[in-house]
Amino acid sequence: MASSIVVHTDKHIFRTAYRPILTTAMDTIGDAAYLKAELERETWINSGSYVGLGIYLNAYESIGGSQHYTFNSMGYCRELISGGEFSKNWNGHSGDDIGSQFRLRISAVRHSNTPNQPLIDDETDFAYSDSWFALPTTTNELQALHSTGFPHSHHQVNRLILGDNKGGSLTDPNYEFSQNKPNFFGGGFGYAQNWNSCAATKAYTINRSDARNDAIYLPVGLGAYWDEFWVYIAVMNTAGTVAGVHMFQVSDYSNLYKIPCHPDTLKGYILGNGGGTANTLINSSGNLVGAGAVIYPMVRASSTSALKTQRDGQGNAAPTFLDYTEEENNGKCNRSKFIFRNTSGGFDWLNIYGTESKTTSFESVIYDSIPTSSTSLHTRKTLYNNREDVFTVTSQPVSRKIGVHIEEMITSSMVWINLKLKNTTSIPFSYSDSRLVPILIVPGSFDIYNTENNISFIKFSYTFSEQITLQKG
Repeated sequence: MASSIVVHTDKHIFRTAYRPILTTAMDTIGDAAYLKAELERETWINSGSYVGLGIYLNAYESIGGSQHYTFNSMGYCRELISGGEFSKNWNGHSGDDIGSQFRLRISAVRHSNTPNQPLIDDETDFAYSDSWFALPTTTNELQALHSTGFPHSHHQVNRLILGDNKGGSLTDPNYEFSQNKPNFFGGGFGYAQNWNSCAATKAYTINRSDARNDAIYLPVGLGAYWDEFWVYIAVMNTAGTVAGVHMFQVSDYSNLYKIPCHPDTLKGYILGNGGGTANTLINSSGNLVGAGAVIYPMVRASSTSALKTQRDGQGNAAPTFLDYTEEENNGKCNRSKFIFRNTSGGFDWLNIYGTESKTTSFESVIYDSIPTSSTSLHTRKTLYNNREDVFTVTSQPVSRKIGVHIEEMITSSMVWINLKLKNTTSIPFSYSDSRLVPILIVPGSFDIYNTENNISFIKFSYTFSEQITLQKG
């Protein structure tokens, strides 16, 4: 029996959880007091099965009547996708991290045919909405993320999608990474020249001893034409030329994908997807031999074998260039590596070289106790100590592009700093000898100094989210 509930859902796959996620339904019987919906989440990647979350939304008849009711799932989704564990521990989507697939199960709460009787919760008559993938992408009024204008530009994220967000198209221009760090280009068009230019900045260099979470976060929308997601990886040597090439299919369904960038996890990613031995990146003895890599995500039409890549020279976003090193502090006298969630919902990394200073404040609450016959006991004792360490970093000269990227980091709600562990023997090899420690940027501590040569100096302060320098107990 067909449901009396007819659901009208925006067909777009990816939605930002910081703008309204609207679902409109119609009651064809016409005796509903209101409609209710349970929010459901997909159990695992591409499973097609959903589990109810016990979160219910109510919708009342829209202005103007016609038995139309509109649900807004924005706030409910946002609470379920902002943990950030995906960034730190997984190469695949785990279900409740920085993005998830959702849908609504909609039913009616109806008036009774008998006067003065309670409302009837008619859960046996229900309909499902189309599913959507919610991302923690913070769009704003100045971003034209959708070509159709209001209200879609306020909650669609087409411009962040690799592939076509609404189904297949040969002319879809919406190729842009869900990463906001700048891309650098050298002379000519080609990955070797571009990689050399990127490597010279050192701002985005990955050290092998770093925590292994560095990655590209990419929403991939596939449709009738572009129906496969592929990745092309060129491994570079110290001369800036290609030492090895890997191209492989990753998947054939729409999802948020994570392409690892740390050399050890990237090698596992290549091997896991049948890309080859990757010994030009890390050799059989386990030594880092690749100086960097260039990553091109792409979509493919299986019916024609046509590839749509970010190398087509048509103004599409550039590939990601990676620079590797094993030098202490990346060959500088001092280095701090920061990880932060960017406005697109992914996670970026950034090296800041320069001076670092620390100020420490210390307060105690002291109470007096009754003296005893022993003179070796404290009569005034510390009830509680409170220590706060504030670290201030002043960057090396950086380009204006990198300066803007640091400005984005300052206002991020999730920031970490990469620090070495003190007891590395207790950590599995796959997690290296470093860890990401959550930090808080001190409000009002940010200063940027611009020179006439388009060079900037950045200064800001941070504290540890957990007071790891405070002796507790």
